Parts: sequence; structure tokens; C-alpha cells
Amino acid sequence: AEIDYRKDHDFCRTIAENSAVLLKNDSQILPLRSTQNLAFIGDFVEHPRIQGRGSAHVYSETADNLWDFVRKSNQISYAQGYDSTGTEIDWDLIKEAKQIAEKAEIAVIFAGLLEEEEQEGFDRKHMKLPENQTKLILEIASVQPDIVIVLYNGSPVEMPWIDRVKGVLEMYLPGEA
Repeated sequence: AEIDYRKDHDFCRTIAENSAVLLKNDSQILPLRSTQNLAFIGDFVEHPRIQGRGSAHVYSETADNLWDFVRKSNQISYAQGYDSTGTEIDWDLIKEAKQIAEKAEIAVIFAGLLEEEEQEGFDRKHMKLPENQTKLILEIASVQPDIVIVLYNGSPVEMPWIDRVKGVLEMYLPGEA
């Protein structure tokens, strides 16, 4: 069979776009505008969690990340905020994230569950986001009132910060594009 990877990749992007669910949109904070000064915060900006583990893992020809699309924009700054391979709080990463969030019109925090927290063969013992991500969100909320959370997860999560943010976009595990 002949495979057209580009066509399939574009189709995957359309599916991901159509699968996103807007969970909260106070003050019509979304959609974002290209003229806004934005802070993109979170390791998932560069290293998104796009799929599950075990039998849910699929090897794709390419996998996009958001930072590759927006890094040349003068309107968007980026801070890692947390390490997506663990749960430990890194105060240096949080400090950097707070600095760019404070200067932005809107802080967009990309958060979600770690791969090892969601896979077949065991049940999760809680519904919390990793501690480093929850702490980051609360710290950003202390300096920036206009926050959008973009979630990457394959199962429900608690949102103890829901009253401190204006927007929540659920991406689930959006796949390669």
C-alpha cells in the first residue's frame, strides 16, 4: 500500500482540533489573538504528551509540538515551568515562569498527567495532576489573573485551581499532530 504521510498527518491534526473540549471560558478569554502578548508555560509546550503507553502507544512518522509553530513569534514568550518526567517542584523553573507570566497579557499553562500515571494494568490511586504542575498553576495565579490551562490527559483530573483561572481547554491525548 502507498502511504501519504503528509495527508494522514493533516487528517490527524483535524481530528485533534475537533476533539478539543472547551471546559471554561470566563470573560471570553478564548480564542487567543495573535496580537496579544502571551506567556506559554509548561514542559508540554515543547514535549507534549500525545498518546498513552502500552498497547495505546503508536509509532508515528512525525510528532508536532506547539513551540515549533510559535517560537518565532515576538508576541509569545516561553518558560518550562516544570519537568514533565517527574513531580518534584523546581522553584527556579517556577520563578522564571512567574516572571514571564507577570509581563504577559495572558498566561497559557500546558499541564497534564505523566505517562507512567496512565497505562493499562493498574488503577490510579488519585485524580491529581503532578504536584509540580498544581504548584506552578497556583504560583502563576498569584501574579497573573488571566490564565488559560491546556490539559493533556487520558483520564479525569482534579482542578483545585479552577476558580483561579479563566479558561480551560481539554486536549486529552491529541496524537501526532
